[in-house]
Amino acid sequence: MKILLIIFSFSLIILYGCIEEPSAPSGSISGTVYDDYGIPVSYALVSLSEYPIVGTDIQGNFNIETQKFPYDISVTYLRESHCTKYLGVSLPSSKIYAIDNFSFAPPVQVNVTFPNPAYNARSYIKFVSTELFNQFEYTFFLKNSAELKIYIPRDKNQISGKLIYLEVYTWPETDYIKYGIKDVTLNKNTPNNIVFTEQDVSYDPPEVYSSFIVNLPPNYTSYDTFAEINFPGMSVNSSFQVDGFGKFIGGNFRLPVIRNVNFNFKITNKASSPSTQYHWSYISKKWGYINPGEGIQINQEDNLKLILPQNDTENITDTSTFAISDDEIPGVYIYRIIKEISPSSMRIIVNVVSDKKSIKFGEFKARGVSFEPGETYRWVVQKYPNYTSIDDFASVKYNEDSRYSGIAASKFFSFMTAR
Repeated sequence: MKILLIIFSFSLIILYGCIEEPSAPSGSISGTVYDDYGIPVSYALVSLSEYPIVGTDIQGNFNIETQKFPYDISVTYLRESHCTKYLGVSLPSSKIYAIDNFSFAPPVQVNVTFPNPAYNARSYIKFVSTELFNQFEYTFFLKNSAELKIYIPRDKNQISGKLIYLEVYTWPETDYIKYGIKDVTLNKNTPNNIVFTEQDVSYDPPEVYSSFIVNLPPNYTSYDTFAEINFPGMSVNSSFQVDGFGKFIGGNFRLPVIRNVNFNFKITNKASSPSTQYHWSYISKKWGYINPGEGIQINQEDNLKLILPQNDTENITDTSTFAISDDEIPGVYIYRIIKEISPSSMRIIVNVVSDKKSIKFGEFKARGVSFEPGETYRWVVQKYPNYTSIDDFASVKYNEDSRYSGIAASKFFSFMTAR
C-alpha cells in the first residue's frame, strides 16, 4: 500500500535581530495521509526526522512544524512494521503516498442475493463509484448469495454508486451469460440487502475479441496478462478482472459488452526477471486501455539495473552507496529493503522514494527503522516513469494520473550489514 499525504499550507516567518541578520526560516506543513487506494489513514505517524512525531486524526489530517526545506518525510502506520520515507521534498503543498500501508476501517457490509448461477459458472459482483472506496473480493462460485465488504473513509457513513452483476462460464471458453446493474446507496451502520431478480440479470451481453502481444526482454518470464473492465470517471478501485487466467505473451481476450455504464478495458502484463519471479509484488507491470474490439501491444523493458552494492556485498555501513543505472525516460524510484524470512516469505523494512540514482545506506534509516549488525538483507528498486522529479511525483495523485502506466522493477540483490 502506498500512503498519500496532501500538504495544504505553508507559512514562512523571517525574524530580524539587532544586527539585522535573518534567523533560520520556520514554518509548518499541514496535510492529509492517504493509503494506496486513496482512503484517508487515521492515526498514521508522520515525522520529518526522529522528532517531532505527529499523528493523523480520523480524517487523516496532520500538522507538523519545520525549519528546513527541502525536507525528508516519513510515514508509518500502526498496523505495519515498516515505513515509507520521501527524500528531498521541497513543495509546501504536496501529495505523498506511503507505500504498502492500508487503512482498514470496519467495512460496509453488503448482502447480495441473486439467481442460482449456472453449473460451472462464476459470478462477479462489483461495486463501482466516483467516491473513494475499496473492495477486495468480487468473484463467487456456485452460490446464489454473497457478502461484500466495502471499505470507505472512517469519517463517512455511506457511499453511493452502482452494483454490477456479471455471470460467466469459464470452460471450455469464456462466455458471459447474464448481466445486471443497480444504483445503490450503502450505509455503514445499517444492513444493506441487495436483491438481483431473474429479470434484473436477464441481459446476455455480447462478446468481442481483443488481441494482445507482449514483447519481453531476454530471460524474462511473463507472469500474467489479464483484462479488466474499467470505468472512466469512476474511482480507480472500480475496475475488475474478467479474463486473463493463464494468458501470458499473446492471444485473444473474450470480453463482454455491457450496458448502462461508460466503460473500456484495461490490459495489464506482469513480467519478471529470474531473481524476482517468486516475489510477485515487485515485478515489472505495464498496462494500457482499449475500447471493445481493439488490440494492444505491450513492450516490457530491462533498463533498470542495480549497480552498487554488488550482489552479496558485506560490511555495509551508513556511508555505503546504493546506486542504480537507468537510461530510459525520467522517473521516481522506490528503493526497498527487505528481510527475507523464507524463499516465499519476506518482511519489508523500509521504502525510500527518491528521484536520485544513488543514495547512502544511512538515508534508509528513519524513525522506527533499524538494521541488525551482521544481518543479510535484500534490496530491489521499482520505477514510476514519466515523472521529472520528486516534487513532480508529489504534486499529483499518481494512481489517477494518465502518466501512470507502468512500474519497472530491478533484480534483487543481497547485502550484509557491518558487524
